[in-house]
Amino acid sequence: MKNVDFTKADLRFVEFLDGVDLTTCKFPDKGYIRIRNPKKVFLLVRDRVAGWKNSGKNKAMKYVGYLVDYHFAMEVPLYVMRPEDLSDHRNLKGVGARILQELEAVLQEQSSDSDHIPSNP
Repeated sequence: MKNVDFTKADLRFVEFLDGVDLTTCKFPDKGYIRIRNPKKVFLLVRDRVAGWKNSGKNKAMKYVGYLVDYHFAMEVPLYVMRPEDLSDHRNLKGVGARILQELEAVLQEQSSDSDHIPSNP
């Protein structure tokens, strides 16, 4: 996929799979998170979630583990998502927003590696 313009699109619960390279695509300026080296980032999120001490930990670990082991099994240079797709995910009730907080914390720490656009610019 090269030079696709999504700037006028409203991308909700969209998945780009199988190693699709989004680096040449254009996305809306606001409302999305761009994550460079997403497997590395979500490995760090998984480490943070592993430290949780509540009932949501297992559900969150299963979801983040899926992302790391399957969704990003093939390394991609860029992942783009709407924060609401995680916080409002129907299967992640009670933990989606917390996973998003962990993701945003990792992106803050890794700001030199990620082109993070805040969820509330």
